[in-house]
Formats: sequence, structure tokens, C-alpha cells
Amino acid sequence: MWERFSKRVAGFITDHITWEFLVWLLVRPWLAGLTFLAALAGSVVSWVHSQPLYVTVPTGFVLTMAAAILLLSLILQRQRIGEIRFDYLPEKSPQQEGWELVNDQEPNPPTLTLAGDPPGPAKCLYVRGSGYRLDYRPELHESLCKTVEYSAKLGNPDSSVVYAQVRMGTDGQPDRDGWIAHKFDTTAGTRKENSVEWTILLSGEALSKSGWRSFTWSLPDEVKRTFGNEGGWVYKRLLRIRLRGTLAITPIRLLD
Repeated sequence: MWERFSKRVAGFITDHITWEFLVWLLVRPWLAGLTFLAALAGSVVSWVHSQPLYVTVPTGFVLTMAAAILLLSLILQRQRIGEIRFDYLPEKSPQQEGWELVNDQEPNPPTLTLAGDPPGPAKCLYVRGSGYRLDYRPELHESLCKTVEYSAKLGNPDSSVVYAQVRMGTDGQPDRDGWIAHKFDTTAGTRKENSVEWTILLSGEALSKSGWRSFTWSLPDEVKRTFGNEGGWVYKRLLRIRLRGTLAITPIRLLD
């Protein structure tokens, strides 16, 4: 009986432990704790009854992953999730620190330098150019953020854009990804561009430094106001932040 039970547990583990499942556990510390206890019990049973490696190895793997996820989940409950900083400028380029630059519309690459008039003591990035995309993929724990905060000085309200690529879910359908473009406008609103992209118009808040404005995204609310209007899609996690056009931007804070 124990052998049949252990084989079924091992089969479930190898079939269902995926990246998305680990992300799902990460935002639910109590469930990560239950998974840890179940994997611990399975490991003990496998050891007592001398189960083969194809049973003990997957169970031990889940035990280790669940313990790590539980610890990380508890830590993230007590602090800011992450911040995308530019302290390395001008000695290093953003491409050396996790950003990916692609010229998809123009042959000449943009210039990426240290902003000369930051609104605070932190170093800021200044990008001058067009026809490019500059992407940052957050780490796993950073992708679980729900709020994004930054300040920016936009060269052109129409072409200077900060995007968020998000993963969404809804009942009865596979997860899907979509883009939300954030543009400055004195009147707030939303606009559907196509099946995979919406635009949100934000007025932001003017700072004392000339031309700079602070912006705050509530990603669950933004998904609800855009993709959520068609099929009830809800926010799951942040996949990418993308910059386009001429702009200066402060460190980007990723909050729970």
C-alpha cells in the first residue's frame, strides 16, 4: 500500500511542480508551510519504507523548495520587495546590470547616461532616443509586487512611455500576458490599443524639481480597469518593465 501511495505522490510531484506553481506558493506562506509539512512526512515515510530513488528524490526536492519558499515568503511580508536602482552609472551601462536594449524601429541606438538634474540624491537614468525598447525582467520575488513607484521627466508625452508586462489569470482559461503602457496626460483614462495592449493615461504628481512628476501604479487595479473588463482577468505578477522614448527616470520601487 505504501509503495502505491508513494508512487502516486512522486508522479504528482513530477507532473505538477512547475515554475508557476512555485510562484503561487510564494505569495501564500501558509500553503508553503503545509507543502513543507506534507513533503517532510512523505520523506519520512519514504525513508522508513526504503522507497526507490524515483520516489525519494522528488519528495526531497519538494521538501527543500517548500522550506526555501516558506522562508522567503515570511521575509517578504516584512520588507519592501525590491528597487531597480541606477547607482552603477556612469561607470557601467544598464545593459550590464540586467536591462536588455533592442533597436526595433530605428538603426541608431539611444544614449543612456546619468541624469544631470535628479529630483533627489539617488542617481537617475536619462535615455535619449526613439525606436528602441529597454526591458528589465524582475527577479522572481520582485515579480510578486503589486505597486510600482517612480518619478520621471518625459521628453515627449506621446512617445515617452513606461510599460508593464503582466501575467493574468481567470477562471477556466490558461494564464495570459499583456502590456499596459503608461503615458502622461492631464486627464486620467484608459484606452485599448489591441488584444494584448492597453494604455493608461496618468497625470502623476508634480515635484518641486522642474519637469519631474511622480507616478504610482496599482497593478491589480490597472489590470481590473483594462483586461479585466473583458473576461474578468486578474493580476498575478509583473514580468517586465519597458522604457521607450526620451525620458529621465528615478529608481523604480517595487512594493507589496
